[in-house]
Amino acid sequence: MCGYCIEYNAFVMIASVQSGSEQFADLYPQYLWAMGYLQDCPDIHATLAATSTDVATAGIIPTIIACRGMETLITQGFTSDAYQMHLKTPAYVAAIETFTEEAGQINHRPQDPRFDLSAFGWTEDRRTYIEPGYLEEQLQQWSLQDAKSLHKQYVDFRLKGIGLHRNDLNERFKQTGVLDPIEDICDEDRHALVAHFPAFWGALLWLGRHPDGMPYLWEVVTNDPIGVPYFYGLELWIQRQAALQTYDRFGIAPFLKDIASVRGDLFQFIGLLRPVSGEDKSSLLTALNQLEIDDIVGTDFSLRRWLEKGDLQVS
Repeated sequence: MCGYCIEYNAFVMIASVQSGSEQFADLYPQYLWAMGYLQDCPDIHATLAATSTDVATAGIIPTIIACRGMETLITQGFTSDAYQMHLKTPAYVAAIETFTEEAGQINHRPQDPRFDLSAFGWTEDRRTYIEPGYLEEQLQQWSLQDAKSLHKQYVDFRLKGIGLHRNDLNERFKQTGVLDPIEDICDEDRHALVAHFPAFWGALLWLGRHPDGMPYLWEVVTNDPIGVPYFYGLELWIQRQAALQTYDRFGIAPFLKDIASVRGDLFQFIGLLRPVSGEDKSSLLTALNQLEIDDIVGTDFSLRRWLEKGDLQVS
């Protein structure tokens, strides 16, 4: 199971919950399901309320929950009703405690010349998540250049593969008799992505709200990660976030100009989380018809089928 599998499972869960046929608390308390659904669920508070503290503090999930909390903090603020509801939820509080405690461990993020997080320590600071006004103070010290610098580090690392260490899968197959694409990226760089991801995420959220942020969002939207994403699927998550921010801020226009560069699953994701208008769908269909290819597809998605028949094909 790789990141693309987790992404697809999350889409199925979102569609099931939206239709009322299933509930997260009833069917998907397990770690793998929660990991994917927590990344993109529309009602993060209801999902946190249904998440046990055991799940919220397991594996990668504290990082995911902290990133969702950071999203609420940056977009709505510490004193917002939404964030105050987070703070009253045991799963959220437990996740933040675990996340910040792990981030403070000596070997959490080994020195790596590829990354400079000197301006992004607040993403791992407990005060960001529990003290009113602390994040605002940190963000006032930021500049566009700070966010651009970290964005470039992420793009170079996972979207261009500069300095990325990959395993020789054929050699591994000779040695073990098992060919597993999820072992494509070496453990060192998989751990590096996890350790640095909250800072990458924070930079993208900040750029998404900046007047000059559009080119940086679009760079993530139109460039898929090099190699096979590990089953956490963090590279795909940040790409989905960039696509959603682009649509929310700039509408359908960017997608019309460069439709062939957008992964099909991103259109499915936007269709799941946003009420895309008939006019926007018509414009997308016109742009699709102008391509040399007949369709843009995803794991279980056809852009043409959605635009012509309204079928998102999530089952």
